[in-house]
Amino acid sequence: VLPWLNRLAHQFFIGTLDLTIFFLYLYVDVKEREQRRYTGKELFLRMIPLLIAFVMVLFGGIHYYVGEDGMYSYGTMAMTIYISVAVYMCMILVRLFRKKICFVPHERSTITIGIAVWLGIAVLQFLYPHLLLSSMALSLMTLFVYISMENPREYMDCDMESVFSQKAYGLVVSERLESKQTFWIVNVALMNERLVRTTYGNSELAHILEHIAKAMSSYTGEDAY
Repeated sequence: VLPWLNRLAHQFFIGTLDLTIFFLYLYVDVKEREQRRYTGKELFLRMIPLLIAFVMVLFGGIHYYVGEDGMYSYGTMAMTIYISVAVYMCMILVRLFRKKICFVPHERSTITIGIAVWLGIAVLQFLYPHLLLSSMALSLMTLFVYISMENPREYMDCDMESVFSQKAYGLVVSERLESKQTFWIVNVALMNERLVRTTYGNSELAHILEHIAKAMSSYTGEDAY
């Protein structure tokens, strides 16, 4: 492989690992906040370690080891992964235990176990670099947290695929109130709902409501709940 192409591939690999570590931090940080959106200043402050890592990825040195026990890269560019893990994991732990009321016990334990697994594999990777475990650690932690804490169906209505649930509605309204945004709420009430339900059944009623929701979303450009 040409040297410049090899370096470019490593920059892409290491840079995306740093970026994923940053996204995992944002995930925990957003769960702690009542306001889900960041101001430009808030996001910039959280990105400072990531930007430093990117500078090291662009201009840092990288060397390659090739031996009977395997192949791996090392140098200042490769070290950004360990630095990013250390910095953002510390920031996650601060978020996790600073306001205990923001996390239910199973969420806190899930994130803590995920971090412990990740740090453990990162230390193993550092001591035995030829094992190349960093990507596996990242995949395991992300999958573990997602399966344990997230269910996208919670935010969708159980009867109408294109309509969000009441839970999602509450999150969006509280967020907009917190950010002091001006917005409209349009409430659509179906007359003779009980008559439609008893005459045609629940599935037909859901079909009618979903048709109305799609029309409203198309007209307003906003989501329906």
